[in-house]
Amino acid sequence: MKSDTVDLRLLFGKDVRYLVPLFQRPYVWNQVEHWEPLWADVLTIVDAYLRDPKQAAPHFLGAVVLDHVSTQVAELEARQVIDGQQRLTTLQILIAACRDVADKAGFDKQARVLAKLTDNDEDLIAETHHMLKVWPTNVDRSSFSAVMAGEAKQADRRSPITRAHEYFVKTTSLWLDEVDDTEDALAALSAVLRSLLKIVVIDLEHNDNAQVIFETLNARGTPLRASDLIKNLLFQRATDAGEDVEKLYETYWREFEEPGWRKEVRQGRLKRLRLDVFLSHYLTMEKGSEIGVSSLFEEFRSFTAASTESVEHLLIDLRKYGAIYDLFDELPPDDPRGLFFYRLRTMQATTADPLLLYLFGLDEETLPKESLNGILRKLEAYLVRRMVSRLTTKNYNVVFLGLLQAVKEDPTDAVGVVERYLSGLEGDSQFWPANNTFRRALETGELYRTLSRARLRIVLEALEDATKSKYAENLLVLDKLTIEHLMPQSWEAHWPLPADKHHLEAEQAREQRIHRLGNLTLATKKLNPKLSNGPWSTKRSDILEHSALALNRSLPDEWHEDSIDQRGAALAEVAIGIWPGPSEDGTKREVAGAADEAQEEPFRTEPITADDLTVGRLRIPIESAVLLPADDDEVDVVLRGTQASAYWQVALAGDGDGLGLLTLDASLLGRLTEVDDSLILTDSEGSEIYLD
Repeated sequence: MKSDTVDLRLLFGKDVRYLVPLFQRPYVWNQVEHWEPLWADVLTIVDAYLRDPKQAAPHFLGAVVLDHVSTQVAELEARQVIDGQQRLTTLQILIAACRDVADKAGFDKQARVLAKLTDNDEDLIAETHHMLKVWPTNVDRSSFSAVMAGEAKQADRRSPITRAHEYFVKTTSLWLDEVDDTEDALAALSAVLRSLLKIVVIDLEHNDNAQVIFETLNARGTPLRASDLIKNLLFQRATDAGEDVEKLYETYWREFEEPGWRKEVRQGRLKRLRLDVFLSHYLTMEKGSEIGVSSLFEEFRSFTAASTESVEHLLIDLRKYGAIYDLFDELPPDDPRGLFFYRLRTMQATTADPLLLYLFGLDEETLPKESLNGILRKLEAYLVRRMVSRLTTKNYNVVFLGLLQAVKEDPTDAVGVVERYLSGLEGDSQFWPANNTFRRALETGELYRTLSRARLRIVLEALEDATKSKYAENLLVLDKLTIEHLMPQSWEAHWPLPADKHHLEAEQAREQRIHRLGNLTLATKKLNPKLSNGPWSTKRSDILEHSALALNRSLPDEWHEDSIDQRGAALAEVAIGIWPGPSEDGTKREVAGAADEAQEEPFRTEPITADDLTVGRLRIPIESAVLLPADDDEVDVVLRGTQASAYWQVALAGDGDGLGLLTLDASLLGRLTEVDDSLILTDSEGSEIYLD
């Protein structure tokens, strides 16, 4: 390779085309990280130039890597941009914006001078778009062409290219409004853009490997995502094989450039690009081993190197499973499969996605729709039973990988394979809870405390759907109904304890039942405040008058501890029917000492807030930690433990996520806020941790 340092007059002054390959990522630079610093650097040099042109020092903008492109004798010289396309595109937008401002202000000469850095000689071009010296990737061409033609208002308003042009036009105009001599200022700006902005140009030679260099340089500027590197790899292979890359891109890959694929989604406690997450699930499905996003590109490169299939065959497969992955989020909730995915996403069991991609990818003859629905019911039952029983999720990756491999060995008997596999799992970290375990968790577990609001809501919604009359309207209880305590958490004013029982015993018996399933229901957000903490007679009357839910239609005239137990037992039986347990063989495999036999130690009744902490650091078993919620949205951090000797346990645990031990600096504890069914812990430094 050869390198040289040039100014923009040499880089853009000649008639040339810098082509960004269609398989590179779109334009992603933004105002805070890129446009503002660039404009500040330009103004610094302009100010120095206005004081003394001879003393104005040049400013280096980094490097670009270019590769040769074969052209016909009569065509313009062309280079392929291997690295630095964001930088080149931004410079062209900046120059075009300054050109437009000069033209609008009536300074035709400066506008023409700047236009020479963006446009080729029209007498030398073969096609209209050859007029532009930089030609971006497919997704950006419409917006870029409009901006460079001075027609930015006609471009896509969501495009960062359009926003970049608007930013530079605005800042240039504001700057000109403040200078004493507009003509001198524009002349200085033009001189700086042409001569004092320097770039290192690296020209590749015939023996240089463009793909290797591209990967090596991917950390420059805004880091490339794994999917960007994979895209480049696939289309570079297609180019080397002489395939029609434009056709391949338009037919199979263009849809992956849509905003829905490039949005960030939560994966555990991290945010990942949705396309990266899909590709990791796809590769996990194909290879039968867990592939994380952090190692995705290297694993994908290894996978394609070992494959004898063409790039087109692989792209066809990616398009097929990409459509399936989209289906997971698009199925309506009145479809049994849509309801499954709503509940699955609420439980955040994304480790099941590679298995689900494979199952949904099977043809109807191999796996009929009703058989697929049956598998989904078993998977949901397995996950819900473990969630309610407060069993760890840390081995779900092992469970679902093993199940994927088993199903791939015999896809024609997928239903039987799933039943036998899940029923045969052993150990606390994997087994499918049988009825006795599930029933005990439903009847005696403090579900309001041990489950997030969203996860508890899917249980109550399912109970509502299962208990309503078959002649009732389909209300589809998915509109964020709130969870209501029938006997309120603050019961002291209107709910006297039984006079015939010892006060302390009666109070303990009541406190044990407040957060159980039998005392919980659903209510609209408008009805919930109305119910408040009033006496049962008033509360029951309001519920019967305003609620159409089956869960609320048969409430008795009196509400007390026995009522809670009876309703809890009845709802538990309904839940057992909704989410069946394992086969008989699986029931026998439930190990002694599992959640079924676990006995909780008593809690201290008063909540412990962050202000009560006197220790500096805490080490807590994650699977034991629970959140003590409050009635309002913002509450102090509350710590609660399951043993007197290990009382100091922290709320930021969830249902057990494989983190083992958590070390928390008590001095950093801040506030807990419930937002979109997630709990956000904000520490004293403003950092956020999502809890579920």
